[in-house]
Parts: sequence; C-alpha cells; structure tokens
Amino acid sequence: MSRQFTTQKALVDGVVRTIVDSSDPLFGEITACAQTTLRALDQLGFVRIGPMGDRRVLRINDMAISPGGDVASFRVDVLGSFPQPPDGQRGVRVVDLVKPAVVEQVQVMLSEMRGRPTYVRCNNTIQVAYVVSLDDRATHNVFPDVVLLADHLGDSPGPFFVPLGMNSQGVMEWYDVREGKHVLLTGRTGHGKSTLLHAWTCSLLSTTPPAGLRMAFCDGQGLTFGPYRPLSDYLFAPVADTPEQCVEVVAQVEAEHQRRLELFRRARVFDVECYNEKAEEPLPYVVLATDELSTLKQLLGPTGAGARKLDRYLASLLAGARKVGIRVWLSVQYVKGEVLDTQTSAQAAMRVAFWNTPQGSRNSIGDDAASRLPVKARGRYILDGYGDRRMVLQAPYIPPDELYAWCSQATGAQQVREYPVDELVERMVAYAMAELGGSFPISMIGEVFGSLTSPRQIKKLARFLEGIGLLSPPGTDRNGLAQARRFRVETPDEAAEILRKYPVRFVEREDGKFVLQI
Repeated sequence: MSRQFTTQKALVDGVVRTIVDSSDPLFGEITACAQTTLRALDQLGFVRIGPMGDRRVLRINDMAISPGGDVASFRVDVLGSFPQPPDGQRGVRVVDLVKPAVVEQVQVMLSEMRGRPTYVRCNNTIQVAYVVSLDDRATHNVFPDVVLLADHLGDSPGPFFVPLGMNSQGVMEWYDVREGKHVLLTGRTGHGKSTLLHAWTCSLLSTTPPAGLRMAFCDGQGLTFGPYRPLSDYLFAPVADTPEQCVEVVAQVEAEHQRRLELFRRARVFDVECYNEKAEEPLPYVVLATDELSTLKQLLGPTGAGARKLDRYLASLLAGARKVGIRVWLSVQYVKGEVLDTQTSAQAAMRVAFWNTPQGSRNSIGDDAASRLPVKARGRYILDGYGDRRMVLQAPYIPPDELYAWCSQATGAQQVREYPVDELVERMVAYAMAELGGSFPISMIGEVFGSLTSPRQIKKLARFLEGIGLLSPPGTDRNGLAQARRFRVETPDEAAEILRKYPVRFVEREDGKFVLQI
C-alpha cells in the first residue's frame, strides 16, 4: 500500500536531493520513530563516551523513506565511540546495537508509540541502520496477543521438548530439556510464570513416555499444580501443596541426586546419558518445578528450620544435579537474598524474565530490559541464556478449563500421543535389521535408498533414532575401528512400537526427493 506525501528539493552534502517536506505528517512520523529509537537505546544503557569521559547522547545521522512511503530507515551515529568508558558506563559498539534483544526492545517501544504493531530490523554496515515498517497492514514479524498451546502441541520436535514461546516472526521456539539447564522464572504476579510452567509440563507429558520422565511439583499455596495429581505414572512424589510437603519433596529429589551420584561413581560414568547407555534399567529424567518460591519461603518463615533445609537442598540441586538428569524450574517474583541467594540463583543458566520493576529486572537478567516490556502484554517475556542470544517471546497459553480437562482424562501411558510410523522410515529400519545384522551404517543405507533421499537426510534420521534410544551411538571396537550405530531392539515390530510415540516422517519435495520432518 503506497502512501502519498509531499517532497521538495534540497541541497544535501553538495548534492541536490529529493526529501520529504517537513510539514508532511510522514516526516513527523519518521522523526518520532527515530527519537523513540534513541530513547530505547538510552534506556537500555547505551551511551557515547567522549575522550574526557563525558557522556554524549546518540544521534540520528540520516533518515530515508521508500518510494511508496511504507518503509523508513534511519542511521544511528556510533562513529567516534571510545573503548574505555568510565566505571559504570559503557561505550557504544556496533555489535551491541544489532543484537536481537536490542532490536526487540526498539520494536516494543515503537509499537507502543505508534499504537499498533511495528516491525523493526537492523542492518550492520559502517553505521547501524534501523528499518521500520510503516505499513499498517504488515502484521508479519509482530507478537501475537495469545499463543494457544493446543495449536502447537502437534508441532513438537519430539520427546523432552518444551515450547518456549513464539517470536516476533511467528516461529515457535522449542527447547530440549535434556540439554541440562536449570531455569529461573521471574516477574510480577499475573504476567505468565505459572502459565508457562503449565505449557512446559503439558508438552512434556504429551510427548515423553513415563519411563523417561518424572515430575515433582512444589506449591506452598496448593493453587497451581493440583491438576496434575491424577498423573501418578509421571509423579516422582505426590504433588506438594503445603510448605512442609514442599520441603519433603525437595528433600526426596536431593536424596535421588545423591543416590545417582553414587551409582555413577560405581559405573564410572560422568552423566545420565552415559549411564543409560550401559544400564539395564535406564534412569528417567526428573524435573522439579516450584511456583512462587518467595511465598513458600514466607509461609515457612524466612529464618525457620524448614526454610534453611529448603535453601540447602536447592543449592545442592542447582549446583550438581544437572549431570545426573535432574532439572529444576524455580519461579520467583523477585530475586533477593532472603528468597534465593546470589550464588544459588547463578546456577540457573536459563532466565525467563516477565515484566518486573527495573531493579527486579536487573537482579534477574542483569539490566532493566524486563521493565520495558509492555505491562498489558501478559505472557510476553525475555529469555536469557538460550544459546548465545537473548529473545523476546510470547509464552504459550492453556486455559484453566482445558488444563483440568486434559489432566482428568489422562493417566500415564494414555497421555502419550501415538503417531503413524512413516513407511520409508519403516523400510529403512526393516532393511537394516534383516540385511545388515541390526547395524545402521549411513553409507550402506544410502546405497539402497539413495534414489529416494540423500545421505544427509539418512544421517539426520540416524541421529533422531539415536536420540529416542532406538539406536546405540556410533563408536569404536577394541582395535580402534569405527562401528556403526546398532539397534537396541530385536525386531522391526519392536522398533515400530517405539516409533509410534514420536512424530517423524519423510515428505516429498517438488524434485521427487524425500526430506525428513521431525
């Protein structure tokens, strides 16, 4: 959609150029976007530092508009920044201003200023250029108001994956719990911490068999985790809904931590994956979820014996339970010493920050970015510690009535979804078992099925089958010779029984080749 605007000729840097007339409303809109971007950068702590240590504000160096008036761009002057700012301040670097988290915050503030969703991207050249979509019809690359969990459960990449949330491009981000990070969820009441915990829990229980997962729930008020009481096959311990029960459940998880450490010492292994490869009875992963830890500590009495035990157990779990297959999800409104000491909270490598006060945001993620989230956008949060980047996401949501209905109809094995076994996958498995003695060498499988798919896709399938425990990982024999992956079951029927628990299939492309979708 083109926008009409008036222009005039002007001499710019010795060249006659066509510019937007300063009296045109579009000129004011672009200027407002540029100034709002500068305010966003200033609030995020980016300043220019002069040679004498003086603070200098950033400035807009250039503005431009597309011929149709639907896209504007402006450059932020970062030239001349200095590498050693005074203590407590930081100089501007291009690499800082193009980080996704910074662009997300600029997008949030511009959307609030314009009163409608606004898409922003950032180009990194000699200077930093922010590109803003002014087309009101452009609803791509903006956050949805609500992301319903039910619409995305079928898209799960597989067992142990949880939906982190939807980014501004409309893509759902997923996380594999087996990667081992403990999670700290922070934010004021009513902004989405419990909702996100429900989405993660329902996703895990929908795709992961009970043999591989146990859940432990602690809620001192008894209001959050009650719907999961019927799921006895998945419960590590009964759902705790009093402060005393919560301490007992955490103590049981800590006892399991110590038991597994002793098992690993005897087996001479270093983590749960290595142990499960050797063990006749693999250990399930254990997830401990707490809601509103600050409220629980208040009910226990901040200096009481129960609170001290809870602190001791949580400190041990966060510091050492990751390698034995235990994951901790802690939910708190505000990180402070009487709730969770700094050393303990630092062990939670992944941070989820919903809207909070500036100090609450700094205590959680190191800056006040969470205080800049739209207050009315429930479910919007900043994810820190996910890979090497920070993201702003819209958390998935499951309505309370759906949650209770879902849990009341589910028990253990009944809750695990089943999927049709893909024909091409089934053929590859059957061939490997019948013709290759149960091994799965990529090259030989490729010779037989190469007309249908590529070695890359077969390798991707092998990694998937290894990940769900159907194949043992590749290794070497006692002579140092490479050995292919091998099936851990005896017959194709046993393999098909396992595959029915996981969504995996080959899809035909336009060129007739098949690619794997997991």
